Amino acid sequence: MLNSGQVMQSTSAQVVAATHDAVENGTYRLFYSYPTPTSLKIKKPLRPTELVDKYTEYRIRLGRAKKKGIYQDRAILLLICKLIGFDDLNELDYETVEYIRDALSHYPVNASKNKLFNGLVGFDAINLNIKLRGASLSFKTIKSHIQKFSSFCAWCVKHEYISKNYFYKVEFGKKSENKRHRFSNEQLQTIFNIEQYLEHRYFHPYYYWIPLLLHYTGARLNELCQLYSEDVKLINGIYCIKVHADGDREVKTEDAIRLIPLHDELIAKGFVKFVENKAGRIFPELKKINGYYSHNASKWFARVREKLGLGKGFDAHSFRHTFIDDLKQLGVPLEVVECIVGHKHNSESFDVYSEEYNVYIKKEAIQRIRTSITRHIRAFR
Repeated sequence: MLNSGQVMQSTSAQVVAATHDAVENGTYRLFYSYPTPTSLKIKKPLRPTELVDKYTEYRIRLGRAKKKGIYQDRAILLLICKLIGFDDLNELDYETVEYIRDALSHYPVNASKNKLFNGLVGFDAINLNIKLRGASLSFKTIKSHIQKFSSFCAWCVKHEYISKNYFYKVEFGKKSENKRHRFSNEQLQTIFNIEQYLEHRYFHPYYYWIPLLLHYTGARLNELCQLYSEDVKLINGIYCIKVHADGDREVKTEDAIRLIPLHDELIAKGFVKFVENKAGRIFPELKKINGYYSHNASKWFARVREKLGLGKGFDAHSFRHTFIDDLKQLGVPLEVVECIVGHKHNSESFDVYSEEYNVYIKKEAIQRIRTSITRHIRAFR
């Protein structure tokens, strides 16, 4: 009688014999064989795009990331390869990497979707964007692109395709060049005198309400775009917007959960009546895209901004900067302003041991925002 060890040996011998016979007969495909010693390996130099392909295949085979994300990364790597322009990544140095970093700060946003940049890549797209003074990649996006290319180069070093990763820990300056600015009074007058307000015709209701709400609440764009009719409440006799995280609503931080009293100008324009006629979301025409209800509203205002020639650093978020600065200039205490806009106080006394300012105090502060810029706009019909 055979013991377990003898059975295992016998089975292994049978498998080896069967495999040998199958190979001999040409009916078995051999997937693995002995590795090649380093001394016998002949490594053909690969162009950057070929290395990107190998890296992409490696990541897919590894299975640690979703294919969609891997191919998005691949597009970024190919873009940077195009900007580098060398046939051999061993020709890189720190000066070249810093040059690429700086060039990316002028690369157009969504170039592949913009008809103005059809067929243009690399420095052709950058030079046209500089000429047009168009929107460029954000500081955060540039940093992410550089880090992705650094991971790619690290893989190339590990597999001995290049000798050094010059993209590792690239230094970045302050992100002030991508800072959003507040609107001047002249710019606000230009915005609230666009054709839609003068002719009182709006393709979507949010074309009318979003700029006004941004101006008189200081709220974030997505906070307004995701509102439901039930989020406009009468609290102690004062109409307020409730910003909170519930259902499909999202907030940036816990401090963003708050009540924002409505300025009388919004009520006079008919906002409360508009909301009362709604069931569910206030702006149902704004669909959730890439996790945000503000996606299309942001794109719409970007077109308005471009048409008005407001330039870089001015977007829908500039209303929030303007609101905060206006309250500051009007003498509203910092803690009250932070409570209205949903900022952390960075004070244990305020953040831990105190309640939110009541709606009367916040209403009094918000009412200080002057209405002369929007007085000419007719109420929403």
